[in-house]
Amino acid sequence: MSLPLERVEELLKQFNQRNAGKGVTLELAKTREELEEVVQVVGRAFVDYPLYGWMLDSVSSEDYQAISIFFARYVQRECRTDGFIIMAKDDSGRIIGAAQTSHQEHSDYALLRKWHNFTAKVTQFCSMFFGRTGYPRAFRSGNTTLEGKFQCFDQIDTAHKEIMGELTHHLYLIMLATEPSLKGKGVGKTLLAALGEIADSINVPIYLETAAGHLKAFYERNGYENKRIFTIKYTGGDFSPNFSMVRPAKASSSEQLTQT
Repeated sequence: MSLPLERVEELLKQFNQRNAGKGVTLELAKTREELEEVVQVVGRAFVDYPLYGWMLDSVSSEDYQAISIFFARYVQRECRTDGFIIMAKDDSGRIIGAAQTSHQEHSDYALLRKWHNFTAKVTQFCSMFFGRTGYPRAFRSGNTTLEGKFQCFDQIDTAHKEIMGELTHHLYLIMLATEPSLKGKGVGKTLLAALGEIADSINVPIYLETAAGHLKAFYERNGYENKRIFTIKYTGGDFSPNFSMVRPAKASSSEQLTQT
């Protein structure tokens, strides 16, 4: 079941019409300027993300922002290939939030396997993404602890495959971000509502992971069910908790997904 970008745009237009006057307008990010601004917003929003804190405990604090932006830019590139990026704008036209989403229509999990090989491709990504902003120093310095922790992404992949294995057609919400100064103002809730309508239009579930307890509660308030709590195993120190969450397809029972 396909999901053309034209259909996503039409659904967003309808959503905006129904929610006019609330101070937030949703659009697909398309231009280079929009995409770069989305990267900056996501980078700021994720700079204190708990999983990043675990990964980056061996780097200096000034590297956090650069690496957070690095992740945002990499995820954006993959979403532009097999998904879409919704940006939230305020009444002045400033981008204040974004949802970076992959459209998982097949069972090969190509996007997730690319995360596994992240460190092996670091140099390639450097030249591709950081020509203007500079490459994070932590990667240049040969930080073996950081490189080892990147390999733990296969555990996130395993949880994704085991939970969604029989429902290979779904939306994968990889990053939901709100400008830090506007958290709690309804921007994220608006993005989730629109994404839910998009998923319902083709009757598919939405899958996401979060490593923050307060975000788990936020997603639960917005129709997501926690399907698994798991720990990332690493020889130098484990990380937990990680939550795998699903918003069920509109016409299907949540019992289709195995609770583990």
